[in-house]
Amino acid sequence: MVTLAPSWTRAQEAREWLSRGQAHFERQEFEQAAEAFERATEAAPDEAEPHFLLGLTYARLRDYPRAAAALLNARDRDPDLEGLPRELGVALYRIESYEAAAEALEGAVELEPDNAVARYYLGLARYQLGEYQAAIEELARARELEPEFTTAVTLYTGLAWFRAGRYREARDSFARLVTASPGSEEANLARRYLETIEERLRGPKRWSLQASAGVEYNDNVTTSAVETITGEPDVAAVFTVSAEVKPLLTPTWEAALDYNFFLTVYEELKAQNIEAHTPGLTLAFKQGPWEFGLRYAFDYIYLSSSRDGLLRIQNLSPTVSVLATPTLYTQVRYRFQDKDFFTSPDRTGTNNGVGITQYVFFDGGKGYVSGTYRYELENTRSPDFDYQGHRPSLSLRLPLPLEVRFDLNLEYYVKQFRHIDSTAGNQRHDERWGFSTRFSRPVAAPLRLTLEYSYTNNHSTIRSFTYRENIVGLNLTASF
Repeated sequence: MVTLAPSWTRAQEAREWLSRGQAHFERQEFEQAAEAFERATEAAPDEAEPHFLLGLTYARLRDYPRAAAALLNARDRDPDLEGLPRELGVALYRIESYEAAAEALEGAVELEPDNAVARYYLGLARYQLGEYQAAIEELARARELEPEFTTAVTLYTGLAWFRAGRYREARDSFARLVTASPGSEEANLARRYLETIEERLRGPKRWSLQASAGVEYNDNVTTSAVETITGEPDVAAVFTVSAEVKPLLTPTWEAALDYNFFLTVYEELKAQNIEAHTPGLTLAFKQGPWEFGLRYAFDYIYLSSSRDGLLRIQNLSPTVSVLATPTLYTQVRYRFQDKDFFTSPDRTGTNNGVGITQYVFFDGGKGYVSGTYRYELENTRSPDFDYQGHRPSLSLRLPLPLEVRFDLNLEYYVKQFRHIDSTAGNQRHDERWGFSTRFSRPVAAPLRLTLEYSYTNNHSTIRSFTYRENIVGLNLTASF
């Protein structure tokens, strides 16, 4: 004889678990409540209430994917359950399912037109979907119904106006927020947007100028372009100038002319003084998150003590960049160089290189971590200097207190020379690694003070090219 458990036994079990779950919920013991409501859904899988209460509990635990799943189960069983559209809409918003969230919250507003939470999250969902006018209207209604939403509503209203290109309206919203809640995180964000708005209302800046002067100590002065290793220390004054003007600047097209100058003046090793002039032209096309660029630059480098030409390089570099998200930026670059060495003609030749760089931004774009890999192939007049190179590197920019900025760069560079060296009689292989650190801080507009240190260790199978170099420098930069 087969005995079937009566259905009321399962129903009674479900009620018991529901009762336990509600008791835990009221005491804010949400993990225990979730466990009880899970048991209730197992005992009464076709009932909406256990799924609904389970969804509410997961929402309190901030486990929004599980909350949304439980609330969807509840809707499948009873779409008319009181409060369900609102809670489901909020959970869907939290998991960035904005279209579904907006649909659920529209239903919630129809059922509860005076519910501030439903209005508020519907406004946020509309904002995320790019429906800025509708977002502003819903947010305003939420603020009328619940004054406690004022700070958040004012912030998102400003953001909506900003995204819509209505900068004056956005400025008014952000200014009200800063006045009403000057010490809040929302106000700090509003201040940054106010700075951006003022820049955009003034129009894009078409020029920049930067100049620096400093002093550095080098314990082994080396001219890397021609691999001159003195083995001697010295102190140098270092000067740089960078200038740029943009005759074409539109939302999609940009053309820039620039000039860069570099000069070192050593106290003792006058023959190692380097002077470099680099004019350049850049053309860029922007479409959505993509940017396509082409740059030409002409480097003329000579020994400044004698005014003898050292090196002339023509550079051509196309790039493709994409801002995949506000924090992820990727750039792929090809570079062609035509090199003409005046004092070492055997090094004259071409260099082809390709590389990729990935940036990950944080702290509102003030800091980043980046990784780069470059491959190079150099062909020269003399086979002694033909090589292929692999050049991975890592960089970090970290904002610190008191407006200090810390930069760190690590690099490993392998050169595999392709022929037997005619002088040494063996094949050359170089491995160079090094790092640089930099601390900088604004001292008074437009000046920034920078302290930097770099270390280089180059090991070569040809002993004369093996060296170590330490450089410590201090400079002051003016930016306009």
